[in-house]
Amino acid sequence: MMTNNCTCTTTVEVCRTTAGERPRYFPRQLVTAEDMMLEQEYFRNRMRLHNRLLHGWGVVCGLQVAPVAKKDGTGGLEPWKVKICPGDALGPYGDDIMVPCEVEIDLRQDSISGSSIEPCGTIGDVWCSEIWLDRSEDRILYLAIKYAEVPTRPVHVQPAGCGCDDLPCEFSRLRDGYVIKVLTAEEHRPLALDRSKLPDWRALFGIPTASPPHVGDPNPACWPCPDHPWVTLAAIRVDADGKATLIDNCGPRRLVAALGGFYWSCAKVEIHSINTSSPVSTFVCGRAGQSPITLAREMSNTIIVVGEGFQDKLTVDFGAGITARVVGAISQTSFTVEARVADGAAAGTRDVVVVNPDCSTAICGGALTVPPAPVTRRATPQQAVREAPTRVVAEERPKPRKRQTS
Repeated sequence: MMTNNCTCTTTVEVCRTTAGERPRYFPRQLVTAEDMMLEQEYFRNRMRLHNRLLHGWGVVCGLQVAPVAKKDGTGGLEPWKVKICPGDALGPYGDDIMVPCEVEIDLRQDSISGSSIEPCGTIGDVWCSEIWLDRSEDRILYLAIKYAEVPTRPVHVQPAGCGCDDLPCEFSRLRDGYVIKVLTAEEHRPLALDRSKLPDWRALFGIPTASPPHVGDPNPACWPCPDHPWVTLAAIRVDADGKATLIDNCGPRRLVAALGGFYWSCAKVEIHSINTSSPVSTFVCGRAGQSPITLAREMSNTIIVVGEGFQDKLTVDFGAGITARVVGAISQTSFTVEARVADGAAAGTRDVVVVNPDCSTAICGGALTVPPAPVTRRATPQQAVREAPTRVVAEERPKPRKRQTS
């Protein structure tokens, strides 16, 4: 039996994050304002959908609610007033709600609005907003926040036809903003979190909690579309005089599992020293005033590299003209290298370079030296004549004459 739980029965406004159409541009096309807005909404809706389904909604960081101290220096707290610290939240529809500055709120107000890019210390509402609601019967109030767009920067617009009237105005910008609302217990009741339905982590992925891991259907159902835009920040208990006796930032608050503050550091690879066993010699990497280890020509040199973070199947390099081969097992702290200097290797100091399979690299500078090649004397032609062995040649004696007979 196949079921489809990825349905959305609420209004189009709530489910607007499902839009998936964008304009296609081509040469000689007449581009209108509607086309440009459609392109903006496409990417914004894709980000909303990503946030809602992959990250969820709630408070990401900050947004703690705290009391407001009296500013006259007499001590104590201002009645009916609280402040919201800067922070960030993800709305139920996937909107990013950013409060960049500390916001002070009077609990007798219905709501206040603000912009995410307003300089700190500015007043968001330019109208007379000191209209207080009667909160005398309310002992617990809730602060909630939602995303809102704030139109700004009005400009004159040319009229469509002829006329002598003043030029109309249109807002040329939309700022990301927010609305903070004070809710009574009755108003907050539909938004309250049902903690009895909080699932186990395995249940989030369709794995039965009573079964061993990786047993059961791992395909979760699509998250239903939320039916409200509010993120509750805190519950505030006030007395008859408006004094806050309790501010609960945890009970009604929903937190997002954000990875912004999660990190770890990789294991570094480092060479501490280069050693030989015959003859016994040690070169400490990074220490000044040392003599490098001399590599013998025309014979095998056993080098022990000591450090940390070495990985299996690493490679080691001693420079041109030197063959380096790792022998034996490689541990995280040491390994042995058999090095052989070629006949034509240039004399001078060499670095030891170790490269792990993950490309992490460690260098020990000037740890080795190659001695000059032995000099073979070749005699000049003059030297060859002078130094040639003397050959003694016997003198020829005259042969005796034969007697003549008559």
